[in-house]
Amino acid sequence: MPASVTYRATACSRIPDRIVGLILYQVLRGLRHAHERSFEDGTVGIIHRDISPGNILIDAAEGFVKIADFGVAVAQGAASEGQVVGKVPYMAPEYIDAGIVDHRGD
Repeated sequence: MPASVTYRATACSRIPDRIVGLILYQVLRGLRHAHERSFEDGTVGIIHRDISPGNILIDAAEGFVKIADFGVAVAQGAASEGQVVGKVPYMAPEYIDAGIVDHRGD
């Protein structure tokens, strides 16, 4: 059963560096896929806007990492400047300071 990175880090005293690297690699591939996705209506890309350890799920048995909770996600270019959503400790400084919403903030 998938569990979040936060849960796994709490359950174990430390996640080994090699495993952290594999997790990050899969998260970045997932974000790239979301950012580059094209839709039938011409919309390109989804910005998650709430990437945090609690929204990264790990299925240790299968070796899969999944990005969860797209509840505040928007299509690229659809977010209004200055509208800040998500968890502040995990936000990019540009997003907090200027409200810039694009793929770089994820």
